Amino acid sequence: MPCTWVTSDLQLLLSLTLFLVAGRSSAGTEGPFTSNNSIMPQIHQDKYSLASTITSSTYRKQSTVTPLAEVPPEVTLVQSENGTVVCKAVAGKPAAQISWTPEGDCVTEQNPHGGNGTVTVWSMCYWKARHVPNVSCTVSHVTGNKSLFLELNQVNISLPVLVDTTAELYCPPVLWTTVVVATWETVLRDKAPCFRAYRADTNETTSGNCTDERIIWSSRLDQNPALQIGPVAITHDGYYRCQKVAPNGNFHRGYHLQVLVPPEVTLVQSENGTVVCKAVAGKPAAQISWTPEGDCVTEQNPHGGNGTVTVWSMCYWKARHVPNVSCTVSHVTGNKSLFLELNQGAGILGFPASYLLIILYVKFPLFLVILVIVGFLYFQRTGDRRAMEKLYHLLTQVPHFMKSSGDRRLLFY
Repeated sequence: MPCTWVTSDLQLLLSLTLFLVAGRSSAGTEGPFTSNNSIMPQIHQDKYSLASTITSSTYRKQSTVTPLAEVPPEVTLVQSENGTVVCKAVAGKPAAQISWTPEGDCVTEQNPHGGNGTVTVWSMCYWKARHVPNVSCTVSHVTGNKSLFLELNQVNISLPVLVDTTAELYCPPVLWTTVVVATWETVLRDKAPCFRAYRADTNETTSGNCTDERIIWSSRLDQNPALQIGPVAITHDGYYRCQKVAPNGNFHRGYHLQVLVPPEVTLVQSENGTVVCKAVAGKPAAQISWTPEGDCVTEQNPHGGNGTVTVWSMCYWKARHVPNVSCTVSHVTGNKSLFLELNQGAGILGFPASYLLIILYVKFPLFLVILVIVGFLYFQRTGDRRAMEKLYHLLTQVPHFMKSSGDRRLLFY
């Protein structure tokens, strides 16, 4: 029979073992045995430490994405089609300042850009009635200064060209590598407009309504699409316009071509003693001056309907002893002076010396007729028949002489 006390001891030992195992398991999951009051403060402290760490990290991230206080602007400088020049400082923070060299008639404004605190400043300038070949724009900013330089494109140019020479017309100075298309438009008097175009990417040319073979492309088109005219004629008067199309805009330059024709100058003394100076078929009209000054009348008239003009000036030096005169013709193609020694006999008598010769030539046959008649009557009274026959023969030859002279008016004297 088993012992009762042994069984009881074994049950007590088993219970103690289970209690110890349960205690170890609780210690592994919750730590050492402590009261609830000692565990909770530790948990709250850990949560506070974690929240502080997250807040600090978030603050650091917000600091890295904060916008910069200073933003440098993008600067451009271009010439518009109406001849004004525009300088821009785009999207800068703070706003930039713009200055020009040389100074001109300028308007400057600024506007917010994009709602992010940046500002665009633009300044437009024009140099009216001044020959300014180039300008520079300086943009001042806290991030640094920048200057741009631009050679001005003379939008419309008056170009005088001497007739029978060769002329070359150039497009505006734009960087050729950026040009897409270059075109020329020619508008001549009494003709329909002519168009020429060159496309850079395909190296192709086209034209429309261009019939004048003296107007051609000059040099290599892939380097400079200039236009050549030669020889220049009066019919080439007109307007020529080049336009370049580029990614940053369209640029053009126009020429008002004026063909110059030097006049032909003459200086003669007329039959009544006046002196006439002429500048024939000049373009534009010439101007005439005299040395010494006299009583003068000057007029001008169109010549041939081709735009040329004839100018003439007639002068007279009444009751003055003027041995010689000079006439000076002033013209854009060059000045010319002619000298003339006056015919004093013509000036005194009121008609030139050639008139005296004409009068003697006309009146001499009449005088001869009268002389023969008087001689005939004389010899008839004296009875010299032989002398009368000679005079009669001479008298019959006078009409033949007058007929051969070509002046039939003598027959009526």
